[in-house]
Amino acid sequence: MKQHLNFGKLLRRIYVDEMKFLSKKYSSKEIYIRSTDRNRTLLSAMSNLLGMYGQNDGNAVRDHDYPSEEGWPIGFVPVPIHTVENHIDYVLNPDADCERQGQLWEMAKTSPEVKAFMNRRDVSSV
Repeated sequence: MKQHLNFGKLLRRIYVDEMKFLSKKYSSKEIYIRSTDRNRTLLSAMSNLLGMYGQNDGNAVRDHDYPSEEGWPIGFVPVPIHTVENHIDYVLNPDADCERQGQLWEMAKTSPEVKAFMNRRDVSSV
């Protein structure tokens, strides 16, 4: 988690502070977070976002960006992390059941380039 926190800080420095590509405050119009539905990857995403947007730099406004409820960390703005069911996650799961992927793979296997590659001596012996 520490590595992702530090990586989030690095991303903030590059994309927010230096390039001015992202706003100083989190905006759902600028960034969409996607993760697989595993504790490990969700915690990595949370830690990364904490590095990017979780530092209380005085820009977050109480009762606007975060609640003023007792116990709420001052300046902490939660960022939603989205997931999709694993079997239909065509972005993060390379083994998802994608009909189009199967069609494209069948087309690729019959292409002259793939046939030539598969018929190479160093490949066909594997």
